[in-house]
Amino acid sequence: MVRRERLVFFEPGGGPDARTDEVLARVEARAAELGYVFSVGLFAALNVTPSAELAGLGDDLLEHLAKERGAHVAHVPLFRNFPDSTPEDTYELYLERTLTHVFASPEQPCLNCTNVDHVYVLDPCGHLVCTTCWDARDYSACPICHRRIDLDSPFAQPAPAREPLWDARALTLLDVGRDLDDTATRVYTALLARTTPLSPQDREDLVALVRRCGVELVPAHIPVRETMALIFGTWLEFDLVRPHLKTATDVLRVLIVALGGEADLVKLPKPLPNIPRPIRRFVLQSLEGLPQDQLAEDVRRHAQHWKRIGEKLHPYEFQARYPNTALAFAAIRRTRVDDDFTAGAAATVTRERVRLRTFATQLEEALAAQDVELALELAQRRPGELVRRLDHLLRLGAPVVPALQQAAPDVATPVLLTAMASIRARTRPLAKRVFFPRGEVTNAYATDDKRPPIPQADIDAVVDAIQHELIARAAREEPLDTVELDEGLKDLTVPFRQRHAARQLHTVPRGSRIPLPDADTLRLFLHWTQPDDQRVDLDLSVLLYDAGWRMRGQCDYTALRFEDGATHSGDLTSAPAPLGASEFVDLNLPALKAAGVRHLVMVVFSYNDVPFDAMTDAFAGFMSNRTEQGEIFDPRTVEQRFDLQGNAKIGVPAILDLDQHQLLWADVNLPPTLRFHSAAGYRATLAHVGHDLQAYFGAGARPSQWDVAVIDAAARARRVVVRRRDGSVDSYTAEPTPAFIARL
Repeated sequence: MVRRERLVFFEPGGGPDARTDEVLARVEARAAELGYVFSVGLFAALNVTPSAELAGLGDDLLEHLAKERGAHVAHVPLFRNFPDSTPEDTYELYLERTLTHVFASPEQPCLNCTNVDHVYVLDPCGHLVCTTCWDARDYSACPICHRRIDLDSPFAQPAPAREPLWDARALTLLDVGRDLDDTATRVYTALLARTTPLSPQDREDLVALVRRCGVELVPAHIPVRETMALIFGTWLEFDLVRPHLKTATDVLRVLIVALGGEADLVKLPKPLPNIPRPIRRFVLQSLEGLPQDQLAEDVRRHAQHWKRIGEKLHPYEFQARYPNTALAFAAIRRTRVDDDFTAGAAATVTRERVRLRTFATQLEEALAAQDVELALELAQRRPGELVRRLDHLLRLGAPVVPALQQAAPDVATPVLLTAMASIRARTRPLAKRVFFPRGEVTNAYATDDKRPPIPQADIDAVVDAIQHELIARAAREEPLDTVELDEGLKDLTVPFRQRHAARQLHTVPRGSRIPLPDADTLRLFLHWTQPDDQRVDLDLSVLLYDAGWRMRGQCDYTALRFEDGATHSGDLTSAPAPLGASEFVDLNLPALKAAGVRHLVMVVFSYNDVPFDAMTDAFAGFMSNRTEQGEIFDPRTVEQRFDLQGNAKIGVPAILDLDQHQLLWADVNLPPTLRFHSAAGYRATLAHVGHDLQAYFGAGARPSQWDVAVIDAAARARRVVVRRRDGSVDSYTAEPTPAFIARL
């Protein structure tokens, strides 16, 4: 509740004691250092709590707040006096390190200064270093191999104190929570009502809430099937879940969650546990209750998962009791059956094998044959499929508007919004088509748009039909008097592919454009802690391109400085607990623009090919308005912090456009193609990724928060006020029509 609602819940204490004021002052001061301030109500509630209880509560609260901003770990870069001590010549530093590594010998003078007395052997790497040649107050790791060293080594010296940073930005307000049950129920209900799949953080929160609130509050309809499966897989009540199981995939999702897996069906838990007998019976009964043809087709959709599940279900042992279920498994497992086996309308028995002819196969064949009448008739059977195929049907000249008007009430709102945005952008070919396929991590793939444009009249008719339906849905909500809209909402996308979105300090949907902080400097940061049995070398890198996406340079471990515009804190090559490792890159935005840089791609590489989810802790982000003063990591200045997660080795969190002074939140991963991953091997690929993502999201092919807001305002408000990008304000009398939306 602290993270989601900024509310602190605790049991009231038994009254203050002599040390309450002292402890509260310490907690409040530390919270301010982290960027938070207590409300009058929260301060008053804490001020009547006994000091011992207050100390425990304060420690828990501060630990949570610190973790939100990434301040729960020590941030010690390679060069502790960064950015001042970052070498000017990276190649010269490399030569010096290499020569020392090759020629230094035990009990021999230092190669550079001939000193004998201050040469130390470092643990665990064994390199010989001289404190005269290598500044022990600046290096936090071995100067030769950049691995973390034993902090008790005689080489390690304390770094000089840094001047404090004065930062006058506003703090985040924390208030006291009054009714935990009411707040939990409100958040729980809001998560259940989401019309898009939940992010990993939201899923964790929902699991915690369902265990507190139970499943009695679950509504009869849950818009997202994954959310339904997460609830009932966590709290498996057979009688309550049955009305929600409409397809075999619903049954599969619930079962996998109950077995400890994820409802997104990307992969099964390993090893797959045995299924208890009551759950086996429940699954077989649920499958048997579905229409035969639908069951067989739906099981085939996730055939590999069902084959593995079938090893635990043993459906053929109960063939007489559950014949439809046995048929579905026979089709995907190529099981021999009798020729007189009843196969249903969507299947035939040929040579003792069940063969399916699915709806998708029939529709694809009709589209390939350009049989417009048959394709439209088939698509109308499934309203969602009709909306997803609108583009193809329009290109074939199909009269889709009457069918769309009839099907739209049965289609989910996110599907309608996505179709509206994609069709609206079809007046000309897109610069690139970008796809985000399902998987353990979010990858993006781009291709040229070879589709012919759709006539404007057809686009207008389809968009009007969709908007009419969306306006009708919004009009069912409570009416509003005056609504104020900000045109900046056009830069925020409607969330999609949130299943594997990074956990963030400030949740930003993928593809959104957000203004850069009003400051000349940004400091990017990366921190990770490796597992006990494996060395992990992550690298924070920035690739710099001009307006035409031609390479201007890079700032990484091979180039610690780029002119006066970018400075790296040094490359750490290991991150053992408890210190871990941190890397930083300082960006001077005016200096970069002066050097001809327009686009910057922020990248995190796993150099030695260890996936992010192998780390015990791995996150990155950026701070603003940083100078040489103050601690290297100041949580008050953190603008964004996000986790590195999933089976990924190359993460592209953000792309900066200095001319527009905007940041495109990408949150995508690249599939690795090399053995060792660094900026040098991926500079061309990253240029294409940056260009394609900016072109795709800039073309309006994804629905924006503006689309949602204007539809809601048109349907519910009496008066609409629009704040334009230039600061001007327009006022309108609302009308629930697509024409009014166009005027807005």
